[in-house]
Amino acid sequence: DTLKYYPGLRTVIPNGVNVAAFGGDLPQRHEDTKDEGTRLATAGKPPSPLADTPDAAARRDQAPNASRHAGAHTVNTEHTDNTDITLLGFRSDVSALMSACDIFVLPAPAEPFGLVLIEAMALGKPVIAAAAGGPLEIVADGETGLLFEPGNAESLAGAMKRLLENRELRQRMGEAGRKRYEQHFTARRMASGMLAAYAAASRENLGPRS
Repeated sequence: DTLKYYPGLRTVIPNGVNVAAFGGDLPQRHEDTKDEGTRLATAGKPPSPLADTPDAAARRDQAPNASRHAGAHTVNTEHTDNTDITLLGFRSDVSALMSACDIFVLPAPAEPFGLVLIEAMALGKPVIAAAAGGPLEIVADGETGLLFEPGNAESLAGAMKRLLENRELRQRMGEAGRKRYEQHFTARRMASGMLAAYAAASRENLGPRS
């Protein structure tokens, strides 16, 4: 799409994620036998309190106090008994929280690229995003995640429901997403692409040697 809108460009190099710096290698995930939640075991780090509870209800109950355990700086934390939504504020342990989730949803109707989708895929998470902009090139619809119609709440809800009700599909898409990250969106691949682009430009500027 970028090349289509900017015909003067010769190549586009996607952003990459250094998963080691972001959150280490792919965490070992242990399926919770009591519900559809996913436990987390992160090498070298204590498990996130959101993932280390016996069931989903306990995870929600402990979420407002998570900052006391993970060394995070949480502000504007909000939780009510009438909802299943917890606003955690600023967190310094994003990779641990993301690893504890079952699916990753980017509900924005438009996204120029969507680096956070790559981060989620690097952690083996199935992703949901709008079928517009960057996600069209990042997400392999039906393989690494699901794309919903931008601005259509029912389309978004349907995609979320489909993944939440199918553990096998979540696992398969998460594994496929990790492979897609490794093939297209690593920091090493981005660096190699940039070096190649600079090398090509340098050769053109210097011209043939006499």
